[in-house]
Amino acid sequence: MNENDVKTQAENLEAAADETASKVEEKASAAEAEMESAVSEPAMEAAVSKETAKGTKVMKAIIYGVLFGVITGVLWAYLNPITIVPGLVQLRLFSFIPPVIGVIFGPVAGLASGYIGSIVWAILSGTFSPIDTLIGSSIFVALTGFIPAFFVTRKKTLAEIGYEKGIVWKLLIWTVVAAAVDVVGSGGVFALLGFMDFPMGMFVIAIGDAPCMILAPFISVFLARKLKNFETSLPRF
Repeated sequence: MNENDVKTQAENLEAAADETASKVEEKASAAEAEMESAVSEPAMEAAVSKETAKGTKVMKAIIYGVLFGVITGVLWAYLNPITIVPGLVQLRLFSFIPPVIGVIFGPVAGLASGYIGSIVWAILSGTFSPIDTLIGSSIFVALTGFIPAFFVTRKKTLAEIGYEKGIVWKLLIWTVVAAAVDVVGSGGVFALLGFMDFPMGMFVIAIGDAPCMILAPFISVFLARKLKNFETSLPRF
């Protein structure tokens, strides 16, 4: 075998080796792509499923909030025997309901409960005023169901709400803050609409809403202990 034959054979072997390496690389790339596809599809399905479950959870929480809002409005309209300002302010014996709904079902549910409850109460009691009811004091009542839950319990389980040391006092502090927001905000709305002056507006709202609202932390903790075993079936948002 002469020198040219050896050189040609070496070149052929090198070309064959390159071709084999190329095929191996192509197969490896195909296998990697297939593996990525196999991994990404379940992950994508899981992400879609998680988003769907979250959306369903939100809707359920809002539905619960609206439902309890209607119940709250009915109770406010027919079971408030003490009138403070005729046609405008009553002693709301069930003013604790929105904060409790917020703690148990989540801030969004508490917000819906307070807002819907105020509208239903105004309609049933004959005190409906478009500005005050829809974009006025009802918003501040709604915040009483939102604020304690948002700042204290939105990331906690019902078991933690029921048994965490000191949580009732944290809820009490934020309930007082929520009541103050309601008193100042609703009093301001009354003053702007000419119902009464600002100090008097704050005074009557404080008498009407605040006393029974202070019960909310204690009722919330009690219910959280009773409902902790049903956590997975309760929408919270």
